[in-house]
Amino acid sequence: MQNPKFVRMILAVCLVSIAAVACSGSSDESKTASSAAADPGLLKYVPAETPYIFAMLEPVPDDIADKFEPKLELMLAAYRDLLQTIVELGVAEGSESGESDGLPEEAAGVVNELSGLLSVEGLRSAGIDRESTMVFYGSGLLPVLRMSVTDGDLL
Repeated sequence: MQNPKFVRMILAVCLVSIAAVACSGSSDESKTASSAAADPGLLKYVPAETPYIFAMLEPVPDDIADKFEPKLELMLAAYRDLLQTIVELGVAEGSESGESDGLPEEAAGVVNELSGLLSVEGLRSAGIDRESTMVFYGSGLLPVLRMSVTDGDLL
């Protein structure tokens, strides 16, 4: 049986993805479709046989982003906590079993570095902000998320 918190987290990610896609649409569908065809941007990476696709091809309007960012901050904090718990369990398991390869400590260092990005300010410091666009699609059984950055030097 799956952990209820894990199931809720997966559902929350799906709902946030759907909300982001729903909020990013333009009232003029033909304009969006023609601009996407003229400049495929992130869509050029999506295989034709993808089982699903959610795309945000234009930046989210400021009034929507103002409402969305506090919820995003909560979700990113939950991911930080989840990653930290996984790392702590891995380090504890490695020390209990007497493994000396140092892999849990290395993983902890990587996760700690990446967890700094898991906040709205952390994303902005990496060049991912309100002007960024994204596409979320399936490649076989694996989900793929591609995002544009507004300042590649920051990343």
